[in-house]
Amino acid sequence: MTLDHAEFTAEAREEFRNLARSLQRQLRDLITYLIQDPYRSYPWLRLKEQPGLPGVWRFRLGPKRVFYTVDGSVLLLIAIALRPTAFTASARKELHRRLQSHRQSERRPPP
Repeated sequence: MTLDHAEFTAEAREEFRNLARSLQRQLRDLITYLIQDPYRSYPWLRLKEQPGLPGVWRFRLGPKRVFYTVDGSVLLLIAIALRPTAFTASARKELHRRLQSHRQSERRPPP
């Protein structure tokens, strides 16, 4: 399954900008692999589905965790969060809110 491209939610784009340059480069490289097959784990890229949020996947990026989903033919990066706070109940609620917000913005006609 090959996807067309990757997109960031507005919040994830800001979190990406706040990453160290080395982590930004590493994430760009990993996105290349994820576009080719968003569900395939490698020894150096272990993907796990997020409990309680079906269809939301995560992987490790240094001290951070990157959360994403596949939306049609698009890899949608939802959040980049510091571990261990990435696994709290409030973080799960925030992931759900971002995902819902993105889906609602897609339904609205452009101005």
